[in-house]
Amino acid sequence: MQKGNNTFDLALALLDAMPMCLNCWNKQFENIYCNDEAVRLFDLSSKSEYLQRFKELSPERQPNGRLSAEMVKECVERAFAEGQFRFEWMHQKLDGEPVPAEITLVRTIYNGVHVVAGYTRDLRELKATLEKMREADERTQIMLDATPLCANFWDKDYNNIDCNQEAVKLFGLKSKQEYLERFGELSPLRQPCGRLSSEMALEKITVAFEQGVCRFEWMHQKLDGEPIPSEIILVRVKHRGEFIVAGYTRDLRELKAMLGEMHKVESDLRLARDAAEESTKAKSEFLANMSHEIRTPMNGILGLLHLLNNTELQAVQQSYLQKTLFSATNLLRIINDILDFSKIEAGKLEIEKVPFSMQAICDELQDVFVAKIREKGLAFRINAHGIPKGKILGDPLRLKQVLFNLVGNSLKFTEKGEIAVNIESRIQDDGRIGYLFAVRDTGIGMTPEQLERLFSAFTQADASTTRKYGGTGLGLAISRNLVSIMNGEIWAESDPGQGAAFFFTAVFDSCGADDVDNTCDGSFVAQSLEEEFRALPGSPLSAQKRKGHILLVEDNDINQLIAEELLKAVGYTVDIANNGQEALNMVMNGKYDMVLMDIQMPVMDGLSATRAIRDTGLFDDLPIIAMSAHAMSGDREKSLESGMNDHITKPIEPEVVYATLDAWLEPQGAVPERCGP
Repeated sequence: MQKGNNTFDLALALLDAMPMCLNCWNKQFENIYCNDEAVRLFDLSSKSEYLQRFKELSPERQPNGRLSAEMVKECVERAFAEGQFRFEWMHQKLDGEPVPAEITLVRTIYNGVHVVAGYTRDLRELKATLEKMREADERTQIMLDATPLCANFWDKDYNNIDCNQEAVKLFGLKSKQEYLERFGELSPLRQPCGRLSSEMALEKITVAFEQGVCRFEWMHQKLDGEPIPSEIILVRVKHRGEFIVAGYTRDLRELKAMLGEMHKVESDLRLARDAAEESTKAKSEFLANMSHEIRTPMNGILGLLHLLNNTELQAVQQSYLQKTLFSATNLLRIINDILDFSKIEAGKLEIEKVPFSMQAICDELQDVFVAKIREKGLAFRINAHGIPKGKILGDPLRLKQVLFNLVGNSLKFTEKGEIAVNIESRIQDDGRIGYLFAVRDTGIGMTPEQLERLFSAFTQADASTTRKYGGTGLGLAISRNLVSIMNGEIWAESDPGQGAAFFFTAVFDSCGADDVDNTCDGSFVAQSLEEEFRALPGSPLSAQKRKGHILLVEDNDINQLIAEELLKAVGYTVDIANNGQEALNMVMNGKYDMVLMDIQMPVMDGLSATRAIRDTGLFDDLPIIAMSAHAMSGDREKSLESGMNDHITKPIEPEVVYATLDAWLEPQGAVPERCGP
C-alpha cells in the first residue's frame, strides 16, 4: 500500500492503534497488509515478518482435521462471494503456542478493487474463562448428582430446567431428560389436603421467589402410582445474573414408616401400661381385701384368747392357752410376711412418719420375747449406747418388724447361750439420727453359701424334708426392703457352729431432744413359767383401772365382744354402734370421751361418719380413733385425713389399745402434745 495524503496516513495510524489483529487479502489470496496488533499478537519483529511467515502462524490442520491452507482459501473465497464470513480458527505462534481465535472476514473496496479485511479476535482469555466455567459447572453437577436429596431447578417462568441424578433415581426413571419431560406425572392430581397439585406447586414456587425460601410437605408418586411422601425446601438463588429456585426433595418414606412403627410401639406400650396399672390396681385391691378379710378373724381369735387369759384357768388350761396364743401370734406373723411381700412386689409398701421412743421399742422387744427366751433357758441382753431421750420421727411398727424378725430368727436357731441386742446412735451432719442395730446369738451359725443367699425371698437355711425350724423364707427379704426404705442397709456375719450376728442401720428425724439415754441396758435369764405367763400382754398386769365413756363403732359381733370386754376390763364405760350412721346419731345425742371407729361397715363407713361428725363443728375436741383391719399403705393417712386422731390396726393388741387410749384421754380427756401427725 502506498501513502497518498494526510487522511490516508491518519487511517493507517488508526488501524495500527486498533486492539484487534487486522490483515488484508487480495483476489489472488495474497496477504497484503497487517496492523501493529497482528505483530504483537504473534510476538513478531515487524509487519513484513507477519506477511512473509503468515502460513507458519497456523498449524498444518485445524481442530476439525482439515488442512489449514485449504480452509483459509475457502473462507476468503466465501468472504469475496458473500461480503462477510465469520468462523473460529486455530492460530499458533512461531514456537507452536496455540492461539484460538474468532475471525471475521469483510469484503471492501481499496483503490477501486475488492479486497478482504480479516479481523482476528484472540479467544485465549475467553476460552480460559469458559473452561473454568465449564469445570465449575462440572464440579457443581458432580456435587448435585452426589447429593442424597433430589434436586431440581425452576426458572422465573416456572419451567423445570434441570435436575440431579438423585431425582432420576428417586422416581426410578431412565434419565434426567425423562424426569424433566414427565415431571407433571410425578405428583398425584390432588395433594392429601384435597387441593390440586399443579395449583399448589405454582403457589409454593411463587412464595420461594418472593420470600427466598419455602418449606412444606408434599406427596409425590412414581410413574406406577407408588406414593412418595416428601419434604420439599425451595430456595431462591442467583444463577448467571438471574434468580432461579432450587428445589430439594427429601424422601420421607423411611421416616414415615419409622414414625408409624414408633406410634404403634407407643400405642402398645400405652395399652401395656394401662393393663399393668389395671393389674396393679386389681392387685392392690386384692391385697387390701385379703388383708382385711384375714385380719378380721385373726382379731377374733387373738382377742378371745386374751379374754380367756383373764379368766380363772387351771394350770394345764393356762399352758394350752399360752401355746395357742403363741401359735396364733406366729400365724399372724406368717400372714403379715406374705402380705408384706405382696405389697413389696406391688410397689405398695411404704412407711409412716410418727413420733416414737426408742426406749419403748426396747421395752416391747423384751416383753414380746420374754416367755419363749426363758422357756429355752437363754440369757437375753439389750444394750443401748448414746440413745437420745426424746422421741424420734419414723415408723416404729416397721422398725419393730425388723428387730422382732432378727431376734425371732436368733431364738429359732439358738438352743443354749444368749441373744444380745445392741443399739448405737450418732447425730448426722444434716441433724438426723443414724442408728446401728446388732442382734448376736450363740446358735448354729451359717455357711458362706447360706450367707450369700440369706436375704433372697423364699430362701431358708434349712430346706430339707426333715425341717426343724420352719418359717416362710420371707422375713429377711422383707427386712431388707424395710431397712432400705428407712435409708439403711442390712448384712450378716456368721460361721458354722459359732452363732450369727445381724446388723442393720436406719436413719430417723429428731423431735428436738438431744439428751442421751442409756436406760435400755438390761439382761435376764430363765425364770418360772408362772412369771413368764403373767408378763404376757393382756394379763392382770394390764388391768389398772381407767375412767372414760367410749363409743365403740363395730359391725362384727365377735369384734364387738372382744373390744367391749377389753375396755370394760380396765374400767371404761362402753356403748356400741353397729355402723357409721348409728355412731353419728349417738354422738349427736350423747356425751362421749372417745370414739373407737371401725372403717368398713354397712350403711355408712367409718371415714364418712368421722367427716360427718367433724362437719358439725361441735366435736372438734372429741378423740376419734380408727380401729380397723385396714392395714395397707396409706390407710392410716386416709383415717387422719377424714378427721380421726389415730389409727389402730387389727388384730388388736390390748397393750397397744390401752396405750393409745391413755395417750388421748390423759389427763382428763386432754389431747397430749405430739410432734407428728
